[in-house]
Amino acid sequence: MANKPDKFGIKFWILVDNDTKYLCNAFPYLGKDELRSANESLPESAVMQLMTPYLNRGRNVTTGNFFTAASLARTLKEKIRALLER
Repeated sequence: MANKPDKFGIKFWILVDNDTKYLCNAFPYLGKDELRSANESLPESAVMQLMTPYLNRGRNVTTGNFFTAASLARTLKEKIRALLER
């Protein structure tokens, strides 16, 4: 992008508590992830990695436009259902 102040930078995926603004989980974006399945999008993979420790704990997930997808909502619902059936 022409308006960027620097050519290079570090990108982090971050999970933050909305009320306290406390950092709950984070990891750096390192480019192509070999562990991500072919049918899982990058945003969906990032959200699932961030939310895994917090699934089935009564948390709400709020995302920006980049992360919003019906497939992500279905995946979260399936993961929670599987945890409840244990």
